[in-house]
Amino acid sequence: MRKNINGFTIVELLVVIAIIGILTTIGIVSFTRVRSDSRDTKRSSNITIIAEALEKYYDKNGVYPTCADMTQSSNLVTSNTLLSGMDSSVLTSPNADSGTNSIVCTDPSNTDNFGYIGGGSQYTLEYKEESTGNIESLTSRRNTDSSTLANTTVSPTVENTTQIKLTWSVVTGATSYNWQLSTNNFTDILSDTNTTNTTATVSELTPGMKYYFRVMPKALNSTASWSTIADSTTSINAPSIPTMSAALASTSAVGTSSTATCASGIPQYELRYHSTNIVADGIWSDWTAWSPSVKTMTIANTLQGYKYTFQAYARCQGPSIASTSSVSNVDSVIRAINTPIAPTYLGPSSFISWQYVNINYTNYCPSGTSLLNGTFHSEAEGTLFGPHPFGFLDHWYNDSYPARTMTAEYWGKYQCQTAYSTSAFSPESYNTASVYK
Repeated sequence: MRKNINGFTIVELLVVIAIIGILTTIGIVSFTRVRSDSRDTKRSSNITIIAEALEKYYDKNGVYPTCADMTQSSNLVTSNTLLSGMDSSVLTSPNADSGTNSIVCTDPSNTDNFGYIGGGSQYTLEYKEESTGNIESLTSRRNTDSSTLANTTVSPTVENTTQIKLTWSVVTGATSYNWQLSTNNFTDILSDTNTTNTTATVSELTPGMKYYFRVMPKALNSTASWSTIADSTTSINAPSIPTMSAALASTSAVGTSSTATCASGIPQYELRYHSTNIVADGIWSDWTAWSPSVKTMTIANTLQGYKYTFQAYARCQGPSIASTSSVSNVDSVIRAINTPIAPTYLGPSSFISWQYVNINYTNYCPSGTSLLNGTFHSEAEGTLFGPHPFGFLDHWYNDSYPARTMTAEYWGKYQCQTAYSTSAFSPESYNTASVYK
């Protein structure tokens, strides 16, 4: 009996191997194509994001950045001055090293580059497709000649503390106007508004703040350049009127201003004073420096008998300017004159009978004061004379028999004065003089 054994022939095996090879090749090609298509999609997405950031830059600055700007490091390109807020990784093509800025200023020579051609009024972004080798491009939205529209001129006018009115000239062919507002010369933009009017009222502003404005005329397919930047500062109201109070602290004169109230801004103060010992006012001092905290002025070592007068100004300081000043009342304080010491008797120590002699004293009135009521009285042999003023020509008669020496006694005192103060009388000085026959 004979047994049959079945198996694959060589032809059959070769056919199966060929089919497996074909399927493997198709799979590898398809996988490679999927990966390159994915990278191409990433390139397309990246330049779309870059284009959107470029349009925002144009909205803020009125031009597109130069290629020199765009080929800086990724961190600089995405800083506040260029494409602010964009992820820096968008600048890196899929095949480039992480952190690379893949932008070049020419047509992309390979798939590792993004071409940026232009800047200023328009640009073109390009990349090379990995799957086809074709150059794909994206152009700026503002890609027409801006010279078709003339520029305008903007004029801001302050309406009140929180409002500024803008007026700009009409531009032939313009269908709308884009105006912007900034507080730092357009490093940042507070407002970006499109309107068909040639005026705009900007409200809810900060009192005492400087604002910058610019306007761009626009048509359906073109825009002009930004106008020359104009600036204007809102007004700020003056504060309440401060009250000045003057007082004496030991030998110092002190002027103190009350607190002023500001509707907006920060209150600041400056103070001044003058002093005098006569009826006429003295000369005002220089004002102190403006200060939000110093409301007191102290004059140390004041002079006796002088009047010290103080005054304050207050203002409200805004971010850019200060208000007009509110002026306080004037208030004065007088330093009294201390009781002077006893006068010094200047002589003589003796008289010859019937000889006239000047009777005088030295006084000790403080600087700036004058002598008042400088008088003396005298007594001899129980008889009282005077009062006489300092400098009186006095004489004595000695008729004693037999001849003897008499003794004359003197008591002197005085006051000191200015136009504003009079001291108490000094203590009396006591002196004697001999009278010879």
